[in-house]
Amino acid sequence: MSSFVYQRKINLYEVDVHGLVHFSNFFRYMEECESAYFRSLGLSFFGSNSEWASPRIKVSCNFFQVAEYGEKLNIILYISRIGNSSIEYTFQIKRANTLIAQGSYITVCTIKDKETGSIKAIPIPDNIRSSLRVTATQSIDA
Repeated sequence: MSSFVYQRKINLYEVDVHGLVHFSNFFRYMEECESAYFRSLGLSFFGSNSEWASPRIKVSCNFFQVAEYGEKLNIILYISRIGNSSIEYTFQIKRANTLIAQGSYITVCTIKDKETGSIKAIPIPDNIRSSLRVTATQSIDA
């Protein structure tokens, strides 16, 4: 299983008055990592380069440690499963070698009908599927 590492520092607006990260931000960190991963592959979720989208249909996160203002986090993305129209990701959020949280989500490749506005699941396009399968470990800083 290939992995992708995204690094970021915790910003002031992400913490409470005690300097601790609010739990909801961990879902943002996972999504930032996924977005950076797709950018590293030259793929886009939106705009003229893309007609498809990938809404989340299931998300979860388990928390093991607190994270604090100013700390550097490594968000590690693993592709757990690639289905016909879905991708399952697993994420580890670490401070150095300490596991802070582990989460996952499932996305479904969809397209929006330009006339009716309805959204339907579609098979993952071949160029995306092939990019996901050949990705080696990479790292990118925020």
